[in-house]
Amino acid sequence: MLHPPVVESVKKLWDIWNIRGLIILSLLVQSFLILCAPLRRKRGDKWIVVSIWLTYLLADWVATFTIGLMLRAEISDILAFWAPFLLLHLGGPDNITSFSLEDNEFWIRHLLGLMLSFNHSQTTSFGSQPCSC
Repeated sequence: MLHPPVVESVKKLWDIWNIRGLIILSLLVQSFLILCAPLRRKRGDKWIVVSIWLTYLLADWVATFTIGLMLRAEISDILAFWAPFLLLHLGGPDNITSFSLEDNEFWIRHLLGLMLSFNHSQTTSFGSQPCSC
């Protein structure tokens, strides 16, 4: 199937900048949460609460997806430097650890998600190792 030159150039740009761009996006998302999270308590504007909530949900996805891309690619030393920071991003900023009190009641769901993620990562890690039979 032939692809137009625009699609090929976008694909080439994504192949070069995917990890770098997602690291920058993760840093921007975390900066936004750190700076704007106190506004949700001080001001009750609906658009502020919605934008912080959407950013809060996006933050974990971006960090997890970036770490997954880094595990699949051959990464340089500078990209490996950012991996611990992405793991810190998964913890989230201190001023928005729980977006609302109701989130604390769903700890069993989060524990189940953690166990499933751990199981998936172990299966992926051990499944990708070459057999030494």
